[in-house]
Amino acid sequence: MNVRKVCCFVICAGVPAAAQINYFNTDRPYQITLCCPYNVSGLGVELTFALVDADAARLELPVSVYWGIIGNLEIGFRAAGASISRGDESIRGMTDAVLGAKYGLYRENQEQPGPFPTVSVEFCAVVPTGDYRKGFGTGGMGFVFNALLEKRIVLRSGVGFTLFLNGGYRANTANGDGWLFGNETFYGMGGSLPLSERFVSSAGVRGTARNTTLLDGRAVDGTGGTDSYLFAGLSYDFDVYRRFFTAMHFGIDEGSDMVRFTAGMMY
Repeated sequence: MNVRKVCCFVICAGVPAAAQINYFNTDRPYQITLCCPYNVSGLGVELTFALVDADAARLELPVSVYWGIIGNLEIGFRAAGASISRGDESIRGMTDAVLGAKYGLYRENQEQPGPFPTVSVEFCAVVPTGDYRKGFGTGGMGFVFNALLEKRIVLRSGVGFTLFLNGGYRANTANGDGWLFGNETFYGMGGSLPLSERFVSSAGVRGTARNTTLLDGRAVDGTGGTDSYLFAGLSYDFDVYRRFFTAMHFGIDEGSDMVRFTAGMMY
């Protein structure tokens, strides 16, 4: 198999060169709707630090791999180590692993954008490898559907930028101890603008609405609700295969972390 390194990025003209499964880490500042080319693999290494509140923080270190099966279909796997600190106490472990696939439905002509956006869909299975008692998972399986749209806009001046939108749903199953963590509806919208041949800026808003958690069929007080974030980020393309990115997320409702910082590299 002819395996090449691949990163997922938007070149200065705004054309995605390769891809990744976006649900693997929704803290990235950008979105890519295209799939990996046939027989091409990729690797992502990231770090996300979240200040949950004044006393608690969370650190996550995910690693993702991708592989293009055909020209418009890719599969991937994500695993992550994490730690949660509150005061002088700290716990560590693995989060739930994710298996995913992305399928490209329609690709917009980037040179002459038309009325229709690029569209792709993602399907993921969340495997209970994390200890839910420590806050690293749900203890049960999860199933995710995510729809992604990107629209290239070119002004008469020749300046181009990209608008993106995604929306999805995650359904959880009960674990062996009778806990059923609430299903989730999530969305993201924003845009990206090339600043130079290598730098691309991104900004937007993201949010998640969670149903109430059930224990043996009974609602658990204090669970469920929403979290919403404003985000801004910057990415740098070293070459056609490597991209560095960083982003800040700022919580804008009571269910959100105070702030999140993300940095990563796609190979």
